[in-house]
Amino acid sequence: MTENETPFVTKLPQQSDNLVVACGFSGIGAKGCMAYAAYAAQQLLGRPFLSDTEYKMMDEHFGQMALLSALT
Repeated sequence: MTENETPFVTKLPQQSDNLVVACGFSGIGAKGCMAYAAYAAQQLLGRPFLSDTEYKMMDEHFGQMALLSALT
């Protein structure tokens, strides 16, 4: 679990394009697991499982830039 209980679902910088890390889930975060799975699948497969608005919102809140921001 992350310090602020924020979930992250993202590819890691400079790592395999075939790996998406999902971490930081709390009781609240785990309830969104289907949305997180769709977001991860879209990153891996490049197919739209989410609308553009949903994807952009998820990317902003728990994508790679959110993870990097939380680590600094």
